[in-house]
Amino acid sequence: SNLPSSGPSEYPSATPMFAPSSQPSLEPSSLPSNNPTLYPTIAPTGTPSTNPTIEPTLTHSNKPSSSPSTIPSLEPTLTDSNKPSVSPSTIPSLDLTTIPSNKPISFPSSQPSSLPSSPPTTLPTKIPTSAPTLAHSSRPSHSPSVIPSSIPTRIPSNEPTDTASSNPSMSDAGIKMTVASSISFAFDLSDPNSPQSQALEWLVDDITTGRDEAYLSQRYTMGVLFHSLGGPESKISSDWGSDKTVCSWSFVRCFNGAIVEIQIETTASGKIDGSLPFEIQEFEKLENLLIKDSKLRGTIPTEIGTLTLLNYVDLSGNKLTGPIMTEFGKLTQLKEFSLHRNKLTGKIPSEIGMLTNMDLQLSL
Repeated sequence: SNLPSSGPSEYPSATPMFAPSSQPSLEPSSLPSNNPTLYPTIAPTGTPSTNPTIEPTLTHSNKPSSSPSTIPSLEPTLTDSNKPSVSPSTIPSLDLTTIPSNKPISFPSSQPSSLPSSPPTTLPTKIPTSAPTLAHSSRPSHSPSVIPSSIPTRIPSNEPTDTASSNPSMSDAGIKMTVASSISFAFDLSDPNSPQSQALEWLVDDITTGRDEAYLSQRYTMGVLFHSLGGPESKISSDWGSDKTVCSWSFVRCFNGAIVEIQIETTASGKIDGSLPFEIQEFEKLENLLIKDSKLRGTIPTEIGTLTLLNYVDLSGNKLTGPIMTEFGKLTQLKEFSLHRNKLTGKIPSEIGMLTNMDLQLSL
């Protein structure tokens, strides 16, 4: 017949009609149609059609379609697909996928995936992943990660981590500046013409010193003494102010790496024109201090009174001024104290008279 029947036939026709029926058939046909019907069937066919329908079926198919549908299903499929979808879905699935998608989604997932994605997501996840991403994130995380990364990020985080880094970095110059700051006053170090500033510059420029703080402290203090006595102009010795260890400098003697004697001979001290810095107190093991017949000026630093191991002090034949400080009475090991031929003023402190083992030579 050229006209469609008003109701469905009890038996399917061998050939499809040229015009579609206004009502779906009660039972699926045994053979799939070559072209999709305009209306979905009430029950699915046993064999999927070669072309997808415009609208989804009312019930699930037992077999997945060979190509993805243009409209996502309201419920997830019963079985996992072997291949990830080409493009991300607009609605996230209830269960995590076992294979990451090739393209990141535009919004974070509710839970972290077990595998990191190859490219980072544009927005951070609400829960951090247990493993770091393979590529850097363009934005810092709001809270620090539980496990620190082996490579520092290029952008700092908004909050500090709870634990400190096991390998904090500090440059050699930074360590040397820290050592100098613990010995000298800041205003001396900031004055480019001061012995302290010149000693620090010499120490920073010396790349052979290493990072041992005790060694750097002693070397810096010898640099301050050298520049306080006139620096290179004093011509004490060619090795003073050199890159050699201070224990190998002329007129210096050490024991177990610590300076125990500074004895500048008369022939070398003729051009010394300066003063003794208070930083000399850093030589805690010093036993002998002899700088005589030169042009030492200024007052004797009271910090010498802290060097309780001193046995011999000879500063005679200089231009020292001011009083003799009472702190020298603390030098109980002192055997000889020569200050004659200077321009000292005042009285001899009574504390020095208590040093019974000392041979005192003074000329005020």
